[in-house]
Amino acid sequence: MIKRIITSEFFKASFWVFLSAGALNIGNYAYHLLFGRMLGPEEYGALESVISVFYIISIPFLPLTLVIIKFVSSYKGKQNITAISAFFNYIKWKVLIYGTITTIFLLALSPFITQFLHLPSIYFSILLALGFFIGIFAALIKGTLQGLFSFFAIFVSNTIEIISKLLITLILVFIGFKALGAFTGVVASFLVGLIIAYFFIRKEKFVSSVGYKDGNKILKYSIPVFFTTLGLTSLFTADVILVRNLFSGVESGYYAALSVLGKVIFFGTSPVTMVLFPLVSGRHSAGKEYKNLLFISFALTIAIAVFVVFVYYFFSDLMVFLLFGSGYIKIAPLLAIFGVFIAIYSLSSLLANFYLSIHKTRVYILVLAASVFQIILILLFHKSLLQVIHMSILANLLLLIFLLAYYPFAIRREK
Repeated sequence: MIKRIITSEFFKASFWVFLSAGALNIGNYAYHLLFGRMLGPEEYGALESVISVFYIISIPFLPLTLVIIKFVSSYKGKQNITAISAFFNYIKWKVLIYGTITTIFLLALSPFITQFLHLPSIYFSILLALGFFIGIFAALIKGTLQGLFSFFAIFVSNTIEIISKLLITLILVFIGFKALGAFTGVVASFLVGLIIAYFFIRKEKFVSSVGYKDGNKILKYSIPVFFTTLGLTSLFTADVILVRNLFSGVESGYYAALSVLGKVIFFGTSPVTMVLFPLVSGRHSAGKEYKNLLFISFALTIAIAVFVVFVYYFFSDLMVFLLFGSGYIKIAPLLAIFGVFIAIYSLSSLLANFYLSIHKTRVYILVLAASVFQIILILLFHKSLLQVIHMSILANLLLLIFLLAYYPFAIRREK
């Protein structure tokens, strides 16, 4: 049994994905912890708020990635290499057109974004637009690699990307660019990661004289995936943005640090979803058994989440002091409860992605409704940072309950 597990497709994919995500997440946390100390609460609050806005404007990246993974892995499951090549050549031109138009639009909105977030310079907003243009091509290339199960290539790309992020940012902050330098390092690292990923995708030689004829299928699948991703991203980032707008600069800095620490759970469990989606999609399209992958993934996510929340509950002061320093010690009492919020969110995200992988796209209604509900709750109830967290827990818990209740109906239709 041990030999079967070690040699299984799920285990081998998980090995490289966990290494890849581990390198990326450790590097990202080193980034936040290092520059959270170097910048101080107010400058760090500005940095984290602009990164959160980047999460929002990069919402198209994840649905694009999921659509690419879905179609590429489905064609791979059927061993249809010609279809993969035709699909890739079709989608890359769509990405170029959409990316260019959206980047120009974001540049036009730069003054508004700068004013809304109380940013010290318009260059933050300009970098947001440039980051979007680079990021959407990274989504295309990395999504294709993931759909092909080329997880080693993802590992190499992510590792080099995060190393460059730390080095570039350290140099820029050290010479005095502060939060602006820290965000410049983020955008520059995206470009490095894209270049490395492109090196691997070139080896596939996607040349096809056959035109792609299933464009309508892509559009039909993309719309619900977009709204699902919109909802999931909002549930993950809207609280940080709203706190930045509703609370003082120092308090938003505290909440930003709390968010970074709490999201250890999500970043620790996200590799499970990264493996689950293409494998389930490939097996589903080939008519093979896939439900056992969900049960394994769900149990693994719960185990990781419970462990981190346990550590945060009993060692909150120590964790905050070690990772952010004494200047952030006020957030220690909130750490475990924020971990509960992210644990519930991680399980909801896993289930939502599972439903998308088996083409149950109506799940977007539940996710989008929960994200709107969270925003309304925070706008109505925000007397303290603790109350903001409670509102996020309530919205995510309701979503998780509805997603679990939907499972027997989704599977019944499969039979």
